[in-house]
Amino acid sequence: MSIMIWGHRGHRHHRRPDLYGDGQAHENSMRAYQETLSGCMGIECDVIQSKEATIYLAHDTLFNGIVHYELKGQLDESSKEKLGNRYIYQLSDAEIGSLKLKDGQEIPALRSLLRVMKNYPGRVLNLELKGPHTADVAVRIVEQAVQAKAIKPDQIVFSSFNMSGLRDLRSKIGPRFKIAAAFAVPSLPISSMYPNWPNAPQDASYIPFNLDENVLDRDDLRQTLPDYFSLELSCVTPETVAGLEAKYPKAKLIVWSASERHPSEQGSMIVDMLKDPILEDKVHAIISDFPREMQSLLARAGLNVATP
Repeated sequence: MSIMIWGHRGHRHHRRPDLYGDGQAHENSMRAYQETLSGCMGIECDVIQSKEATIYLAHDTLFNGIVHYELKGQLDESSKEKLGNRYIYQLSDAEIGSLKLKDGQEIPALRSLLRVMKNYPGRVLNLELKGPHTADVAVRIVEQAVQAKAIKPDQIVFSSFNMSGLRDLRSKIGPRFKIAAAFAVPSLPISSMYPNWPNAPQDASYIPFNLDENVLDRDDLRQTLPDYFSLELSCVTPETVAGLEAKYPKAKLIVWSASERHPSEQGSMIVDMLKDPILEDKVHAIISDFPREMQSLLARAGLNVATP
């Protein structure tokens, strides 16, 4: 099986000017998405809705044991002042349209990205659902893009850390779109995904992946039957594969790294992992902050990597 490389937030070259120089596209921007889609098999991006229920692509929260609101750190100085201490769901479309990322680009809408997907046949969009009721709106927008022949159902993966939300999503969409269940690293506590959001589901939590805690036996997970399990690199072991094979034999792995390290600094860990034939066969995709470099590194190591 060929392993896909998906760009996290498009790519994050702007965080390494020592390697890429100045003037790089900012993460979560349309330019970063397109630059990655032109050479790699997919991208991962968060989807969240405005006050008017328009879906935008932005990683507005960060979880490292506590939920942090991080959108402000991605904006230019003028936009930071406009945003204040508000969340995207508190902003109108006009207000969001006036915000600029640090490189001057706008926060892209999901509809805009779907329109350009005709230019990238076969590429995958891993849409991580954030915020209450986002799933219903996102599915409707994706269905419209499918009807317009901009994208095909098998190019879409809906993912979330919210297990009950995934259960509800599966009951609505059935097998039409792929679903990935995402887990936090084992060292972090179970924590509410939306501690300060009104009308948010209070059972939505970041769940650490721990086989000893029987995490794979959750009722909502069994009702979802995820197509993929999205796990941090440190969680991917032969024991993990054995646990998944026993209870979800058809599911594959999506591997991501929380370290934000460049492939030149951590790639050997991933290569060693994938050279285990059991793991190589189970891994469907790797989400990387530096996708082209990850793709090249794995190819040089002789691994079977999917390319456009």
